[in-house]
Amino acid sequence: MQMLPNNGEPSAMNIQDAPDQGFAPDRIIAEYLGIHVKSLPRWDRRPELGFPKPVYLNGRKFRSWSEVKAWVSRAAIEHASKPQPPTFGKDPAAAS
Repeated sequence: MQMLPNNGEPSAMNIQDAPDQGFAPDRIIAEYLGIHVKSLPRWDRRPELGFPKPVYLNGRKFRSWSEVKAWVSRAAIEHASKPQPPTFGKDPAAAS
């Protein structure tokens, strides 16, 4: 079971750093997502988010890297496709 890059040393990760296969504990997944580890159980209680469910191995909670990366990609696409709110009184060209 592949868990962490860099010989198990946690580090700041981006989508390219995460392995394509294997599992990681919630602590590492939270670091990868840039969120607090306690956010993940809250997300588990909100099925409408579609966040990958944990897998329990020897009583410990892990998540599939491939499922987490697919969820991040879907969330990014959904976010990008949402209509932007109107910019009342602002020059749209100045915003970019």
